Amino acid sequence: MCSRESIEPMKLRWHFFHVANFRRQYGFKKSEIVAGPNIPSRFQWIGKRLLCSGAGALMILLAAGVAHAADAKESKEPGFAFKLGDNWRVTPYIAPGYTPEMGGLLAAGGLFSFSTSMDDTVSQRSSVPLAVAYSTTGALTVSSVLTSFWREDHLRIPVDLWFKSMPDHYYGVGYDDGRNTPQSDSTTAYNRTWFWFNPRFLFQIKGPLYVGLDWDINYTRADDPGTVMLEDPTFQSTGEEVFNHGLGAVIQYDSRDVPVNAWRGTYFSGRARFYGSALGGDFKYQIYDFDFRHYFPLRERGGRTLSWQVRTRLGKGQVPWAELSQPGTPFDLRGYRWGRYRDKSMLYSILEYRHMFDKGSGRIGPHGMVGWIGTCSLGPKVSDFKNWLPNFGIGYRLEVQPRMNVRLDIGFGREVDGLKPSLYFNFNEAF
Repeated sequence: MCSRESIEPMKLRWHFFHVANFRRQYGFKKSEIVAGPNIPSRFQWIGKRLLCSGAGALMILLAAGVAHAADAKESKEPGFAFKLGDNWRVTPYIAPGYTPEMGGLLAAGGLFSFSTSMDDTVSQRSSVPLAVAYSTTGALTVSSVLTSFWREDHLRIPVDLWFKSMPDHYYGVGYDDGRNTPQSDSTTAYNRTWFWFNPRFLFQIKGPLYVGLDWDINYTRADDPGTVMLEDPTFQSTGEEVFNHGLGAVIQYDSRDVPVNAWRGTYFSGRARFYGSALGGDFKYQIYDFDFRHYFPLRERGGRTLSWQVRTRLGKGQVPWAELSQPGTPFDLRGYRWGRYRDKSMLYSILEYRHMFDKGSGRIGPHGMVGWIGTCSLGPKVSDFKNWLPNFGIGYRLEVQPRMNVRLDIGFGREVDGLKPSLYFNFNEAF
């Protein structure tokens, strides 16, 4: 057994997260890093320059990709991707974006794809998008989502890895707090440091059925909390610093043709994770996650897909404020501020139509569009799912490697003062 005291000498919780002290070390005040009309002129100037340069750099990269795609007709290399050796392919990018929680941002990174074994003719190519973003509010984020296939698809290892150091806002717990709490620098603002590492190890039982291990490590620290956070009972019960370590089991059925961009098939995942002091965590709680997706092809040769997802995340025990269910990520209700709404349990559903345009020759081309509608409800338990958040949006798709897309989504969510748009730039589909 591993206790909290036994892992503290490793300094895991301290050295890595000293990045959050950057603002204090360099004299930034909370009022200088919260988005809004009070941003100093030097930050507004820098932000505008970043966004303009990001847009220009994106156009240059796309132009280079078009030229490379022209050469690819002869070499049969994927368009918009560059070859690194015999195995690796990379699509680099620099692009501007906007989200409710980060404001205007500039992101850079790339989509890397590879085969885990050159002799493996069964497994699909693995992919790992990597993104680093900096925003006009002073937020820094690093994210990567690995989808990997091993040993002739007998083993799959997906991994989520995120780090954020950013000014944020806390509105309380529940639908009413998220809907009605006004945002201000003196009441809701705080500085958040967040780290999340979540690998899963899935072993094939038969055909599309897999079972395996679900491992989760997450850490959150709140600096300079506002009055809303300080007076919130959930925050008071768990404190400003939260470290959680959980293990669990996962069962997965996956008949999708291409998991990162499915045109047909069904996906179901059931996950149960258990957290507690025995693993070195601060709090004892459980998370049960059920995710169902179906992809219905609207024509035999692909490129026209009606997809839908229904997912519920249920929390039991003393779930800390930082690990409550929160819609508004780039992978669910695109258009809401990530963290505005939070509660122990959540249910959401999304219906999305995906359309890839044909070339003049009748073959499926690299350009596409999507449109979606969705809704979500939160509460302490399932019986409290009564108030529903509406969501809709449209998006553009560009195939940069075979069956791997860049996605540019504009999502709309209902904020206090009406519908507000958000712009998301990511690799691969939201679900």
